[in-house]
Amino acid sequence: YLREDYSDARYFLGVIYAQKGMKEDAINQFEKIAEMNPGNADIKNILNSLRNSDVTENSYPSDLIVK
Repeated sequence: YLREDYSDARYFLGVIYAQKGMKEDAINQFEKIAEMNPGNADIKNILNSLRNSDVTENSYPSDLIVK
């Protein structure tokens, strides 16, 4: 069970999905994070990168990890 309001868990789940090549699942997680944190520019950038790139296992946008 994943708490609906726990954005940190969703972030890491989204990263794992992207690393596994599961692009739509990753996008879904980051969209939920964006809903919880509408002013977070990093999450918006990640979503744009995911939507505009080919995501395959072990090949995902380099800006997926927020520093």
